[in-house]
Amino acid sequence: MRRIVVIFLALQLVHGVGICPPESELIRDGECRGNYTRISTTGKEGLKTVISKCSEIQAHPVYIHNYEQQSYWIWQSQMTDEKSIIMGLMCDVDSKKWIWSDGSEVDYKTWFYAQDLDRDCNTEYTWVIGTDGLWNF
Repeated sequence: MRRIVVIFLALQLVHGVGICPPESELIRDGECRGNYTRISTTGKEGLKTVISKCSEIQAHPVYIHNYEQQSYWIWQSQMTDEKSIIMGLMCDVDSKKWIWSDGSEVDYKTWFYAQDLDRDCNTEYTWVIGTDGLWNF
């Protein structure tokens, strides 16, 4: 019996159970995803609050660099009362371009997004992804 428990615990460590924050799940290669906390603020304060809450657990806001990530966050947004999740898009005031809050470029755009994403950025916006996949503010 003791061997079974040890093997079970070893498998949990190998597969990452317990290394992600509460309300999160291990996707692959140490990448945790999920909703750590629910925040319903909007405007520029929304993103600041999200960045602050995420940094408390050494995490980051929602970044979307590909279709797989887009699909995941659409699914997650369907689980929220607000039916949307705040994204980590922020305004680079020097270049007037939208970037992710980790400084990476917006290298993926869903086919369905507010056209403001292609215009000079605005520091007053907090972007969200909704259940339909729309990126909006």
